[in-house]
Amino acid sequence: MDLQGKTVLLTGASGGIGSVTARELLAQGAHVIAHYARRRDDAEAATAQAPDRRTLIQADLAQPGGARAL
Repeated sequence: MDLQGKTVLLTGASGGIGSVTARELLAQGAHVIAHYARRRDDAEAATAQAPDRRTLIQADLAQPGGARAL
């Protein structure tokens, strides 16, 4: 799948399925807006292959109003 020029908002990019998904989206050419709740270092590591095509955003989606930070 060619995702050149596309932007993807990915929640939970700091671990598990989210980090694998972030890597794959970047490999396909997407710009990834990578959300994390607490583990910025893990989100950075998951998107390290293309730092010029990532944006990291912190938000605790378990808290009321947390989605507004996105």
